Amino acid sequence: MRFLKHLFGPEKIQDPPELTLGRYTDAFKSKEQVAHWERALKAHEKGAYLDACRSIMEYLSNGGRSSVTWEEKDGTLHFQIRQGSQRISGCATPERVRAESRLAQADTLSVGFMRRLMEYNYELKFCRFALAPDNALTLCFETAPTDASPLKVVSALRELAIWADKHDDLLLDEFSVLTPAEALRIELPAAEKEAKYHFICKEIRAAFDLMDKNVPKMEQHPGAYAYLLLAVVYRLDYLTRPEGFIMDVLERASRMYFAQEGQNIHLRVMALRRELQKVLDRPREQVVAELYRTESAFGVAMPLPFERLTQLIENEKPAMDWPLEQGYETLAMAVPQYIVSHTLFQYVPPKPVYELFRLFMRVTETDFFRSLGLQTFVGAYGQLDRRAVLAAVEDIVARNQAEFPRLKPETRLLDFTSMPRFAKTFLEMICRLDLTTRQR
Repeated sequence: MRFLKHLFGPEKIQDPPELTLGRYTDAFKSKEQVAHWERALKAHEKGAYLDACRSIMEYLSNGGRSSVTWEEKDGTLHFQIRQGSQRISGCATPERVRAESRLAQADTLSVGFMRRLMEYNYELKFCRFALAPDNALTLCFETAPTDASPLKVVSALRELAIWADKHDDLLLDEFSVLTPAEALRIELPAAEKEAKYHFICKEIRAAFDLMDKNVPKMEQHPGAYAYLLLAVVYRLDYLTRPEGFIMDVLERASRMYFAQEGQNIHLRVMALRRELQKVLDRPREQVVAELYRTESAFGVAMPLPFERLTQLIENEKPAMDWPLEQGYETLAMAVPQYIVSHTLFQYVPPKPVYELFRLFMRVTETDFFRSLGLQTFVGAYGQLDRRAVLAAVEDIVARNQAEFPRLKPETRLLDFTSMPRFAKTFLEMICRLDLTTRQR
């Protein structure tokens, strides 16, 4: 068997298609989508507003994804967009373009949530919160077709979709007088939910235990523990994809840490710990209820130019040298884990790097994927499967070679002797990529 494996190459590690990791991104547009966008612009300029809206739907469909559907009937274009647990319903006629999403149902009207909606309205650019005649909390957008340029319509739909998906669970969690209006969610198998819940708790507790040992001392090396907790925040977001309260805790922890950059690092680390403690304090059944799969049409993360990414890596990577030299492998590993998972949380790098970063997470998060019963890139004795990793890199190169003809990762740089050394050399390989695109 080993001879055959050597002869025909390593078995490719393939995940089930229903496994979703990380936040959805719509940053990579196909040639067909770009063509639909250009048709939408031209149609709107000519006053063919329904044609423009139809092309906008084609542009948003992202290769026929089921998250965007539409039909034309009696001169009206009806469309639906799925974003997380929310459905955006809308229509376009020669007189108007309108879209809305029902977030929750109010059993009784209260000053608390109505004031909250008024506050939200000041933050919105295109949409507004309103009460439907049946007291449903609705986020809506409406404009005249003459003013409905493709850029405005897509921006408004993006704002509506992302806000609706983010705030439905938060409003329901905060105000008891509200009940769900509709929840579009795909329930995960019970075993997967349990595995994710235990992984969340295990990773947070392991980080806390390391902090409590205080070796090395927090007072002398607070930055090492900052990387540790931030890596936990972003890895949990990428791997378990929580919704509602847990997602909000992770986002708030990230915001708080970087909003206080002028403050003492030790205090910021303790603030991170307090936020993560809220996850452990939350009842198990409530955490499990926030683990489900959704479909989306809009991504939240912003594109990140490759030059900025390499600068980010070069600035952060040296932080792993000292803990690696001292034998603190968990703290050393937290640095590349932070770099990659934070990038996938906050940004969208160029497509080859995006896919390589996802491979990094797949290779380095052995415990998570093993808990789901999936193959890993680590052998029975803890060694990295060099051939499987290199085969996965080759697959990424093959998929992107047409657009990036000079994409030739220097895999000879990779050090497979330990996970931290692999992670460090993997980032060095990333920084040396040539992402020159093919001239058209």
